[in-house]
Amino acid sequence: AFPAQDFWLRAPTADEIIAMTLLAISHGARGIAGWQFPTTPEIQAVTTLFAHKVMGTGAVKRFGGLGKFVLGAKGFSVFPADVKLPAGAPVGWHPHPGIYQDPVEGKAWPVGSELLLIVVNSGDTDVGRVNFRPEFFEAGEKLTRVKDMPWGDGEPWVVDSKANELVRSGMKAKESFVLVVEFS
Repeated sequence: AFPAQDFWLRAPTADEIIAMTLLAISHGARGIAGWQFPTTPEIQAVTTLFAHKVMGTGAVKRFGGLGKFVLGAKGFSVFPADVKLPAGAPVGWHPHPGIYQDPVEGKAWPVGSELLLIVVNSGDTDVGRVNFRPEFFEAGEKLTRVKDMPWGDGEPWVVDSKANELVRSGMKAKESFVLVVEFS
């Protein structure tokens, strides 16, 4: 790797490195390269924890690991059906002027009766209620429950079976989640 001071003004935070990693996977990356090694203790700790929780032996035993979904299934972009932004929050940047990009995005990979969902708030602002509807489902398919949350802290995501959507009351800036959700 190149020396950090020659390219970046600072090393990324733990939340930023995970958000960048999950966004890369969501957008098609099939490998992850290190930031710089040796790295900061914060990055070393969070990437080690991430690898263990999302791709390690325990993850493979619990839900098949990330590879089961990302490498073995077609992914679907799932932009939030509704995100509550605070007043005055900056809108997301998009390379094509005039196109709004929500700061929260997700990607889902269905395998059998489960789907892996990656959700990232890439914005610099906390957001209120976030909900996702599986628009790619076949007629009659319904979300049933969150089976596992290999990555993410705090309040759980909840399945609203009446609306057939996954809901959380909000996300912090740069917060990321990896969820395994069952459907029928």
